[in-house]
Amino acid sequence: MLGDQTFIVESAHAAIFLADPRQRRFLEPFLGRECTVQCAAEELRVTANSVLYRVRRMVALGLVEVIREEARAGRAIRIYRSVADRFFVPYHRTDATNLLEVLLREQRAFEEVLQRALLQVMRGVHEEHGWGMLLYRKENGIALYDAIRPEEPWHALSAEDPAVLNYALTLGPLTRRQAKALQLDLIDVLARHSRATGGEGGGREEGQYLVRLALAPVPTGKET
Repeated sequence: MLGDQTFIVESAHAAIFLADPRQRRFLEPFLGRECTVQCAAEELRVTANSVLYRVRRMVALGLVEVIREEARAGRAIRIYRSVADRFFVPYHRTDATNLLEVLLREQRAFEEVLQRALLQVMRGVHEEHGWGMLLYRKENGIALYDAIRPEEPWHALSAEDPAVLNYALTLGPLTRRQAKALQLDLIDVLARHSRATGGEGGGREEGQYLVRLALAPVPTGKET
């Protein structure tokens, strides 16, 4: 095991496995820690057979290894761990035709989970046929929001509302300094709340939340 060293993935088969979000999630329970197949299945909310199939694949690819076995009545329990705590996957080792394909593949997987989560929340707030799109012009551009009433967007800002946010917009014009300030502010907010997870009574109100931050200048010129 390489431990704190970064494992540079040279195998195309291993790179393809790790670059696929649907497959890579099966590595995560074993990444940088010891875990059993059963514990991984519970964490991922899948069957133990699904995990065992991927574990055998990851062992064959040199990504995961058996650390030890714990004796019990019947068959011993195998404890697995990733062969390194960090992996670097060169994109040119994957089956992607270009960098854009890599980025889109990665975000589509997360986006589907995010939208399903938002859908569940929205269905809990109001039945589906009551939702609509609110489109209008604001001082800084065009606004597009989900809404229940035609008079105002659904922002879910009251204490009784669920903690959700789903904004995609174009800001500007911004100077480079202003854009960097925005970037650092967003990172700071995320870091602050990442450090403060849980610990306020816990119980049924605690849970994991999906968060996605992105910022980029609007492309100039023709797309390639």
